[in-house]
Amino acid sequence: MNQITVKQKRDEYAEVTETIKKVLQFLDQFENYNEDDLRQLGGYAEKVLAVVKRLPPPRAMDGEPLNGDNYREFFERAADAAHDYSEFLEQLSLRFLGDGETAEGYELRERLIAEPETVFAELLDQYNTDLPRDVFVKIADDYNAKAIATKNQLAGFLTAFPTLGADANEYVKWRGDMLIRHKADLIRTMSRFEDDLSKIIYYTAVKTALLNYDDYTDEGNTSHALLQNLVTDKVNISAYDNTIFECYETDTVVEYPANSGDFILKYVENFPEPEKYIAYEPGKEPYTALGINVFKYDFQDFADCRDKGLSEAATVGEYVYYEETRFVQPETKYVALDEDYPDPVTFIKISDNSVSALLGAKEHIRRDKPNLSVSIWTDKYDLWKVVKTLDEIQEGYKLYLQYKGGVASLPYEITLLATFSK
Repeated sequence: MNQITVKQKRDEYAEVTETIKKVLQFLDQFENYNEDDLRQLGGYAEKVLAVVKRLPPPRAMDGEPLNGDNYREFFERAADAAHDYSEFLEQLSLRFLGDGETAEGYELRERLIAEPETVFAELLDQYNTDLPRDVFVKIADDYNAKAIATKNQLAGFLTAFPTLGADANEYVKWRGDMLIRHKADLIRTMSRFEDDLSKIIYYTAVKTALLNYDDYTDEGNTSHALLQNLVTDKVNISAYDNTIFECYETDTVVEYPANSGDFILKYVENFPEPEKYIAYEPGKEPYTALGINVFKYDFQDFADCRDKGLSEAATVGEYVYYEETRFVQPETKYVALDEDYPDPVTFIKISDNSVSALLGAKEHIRRDKPNLSVSIWTDKYDLWKVVKTLDEIQEGYKLYLQYKGGVASLPYEITLLATFSK
């Protein structure tokens, strides 16, 4: 197959950036556009979307035909997205995901851009064996060889956030289970992402979490540290970033858990105030803080705060939240979003109990096709199960990943961003 190099990718983005500049200059010269002008603008938009993946297409409100303002907004957003990804490729050309400036690292980087699914499968094949027991032995040997500081850091993380296991033994068992039973699920998930950036985030997350948890004492050269530099600093991929989602004053936004209201504060900095904001927060302390902030920032006209959690069905159980330390709240009420709020929604943000909360919102997803922001680190199998669950509920979503950070060298704040292809 023809290898697509990083240089070719950079040249492709440079070319599309020039196209965007020319189109914006054209839009600056005129106020009225005939059908031929709009048809030509649509053709340019298609060319841009073929290269710049993290971008919604031009859109008009309420079924109105596309006009010059719609296209201007699209191409301005496209200019920002193309610039950000060009910056990412520039950094990627200098150093790659913990492999350094070696011939092997350079070749791997080139192949990951050209054939990411194949490279990802090869990564998982490092532990390929006919005897499952050998996988666990190799993983245990790898862990035992780590520095004491690394083991202590991991132990502290698992104590505070026991998603991957309550201790190192459970963490090792989880890694083996993922590599033996769910290798095909991981490969399928990798194939679902729309853009190179998302695939590189996923590659690095799995590489770090399953295969080579990096030495805490050498954090500056770890896959996680480089991912932090390449993605968080160089590319704007926040959950509130309008290069992926479009949001309007007619939207209904659902969030679980809402915590003290940090998300809605950032949301209204980037988008118009939504028509409705349905905030689910079952934790007593954060729910109280949420209510205070709703009044403090004058959100009461559109905010609806509910002191319960989201799940596949109505139930009562534990809820874990963090307020400087870890709290376990018993006897917490959970509801299905479909039952508790049956009205249409346009955006759902889930950062706890992801798979179960998605299943409880399946009728909304099928009917309303809302934008979705879903954490893939709330359960030890979220790395593949969130995407599989969403695809089983509704086919046709375009999927991207957002990386926000992690503890030392374990990247765990990774979010699936999904927008439906209308």
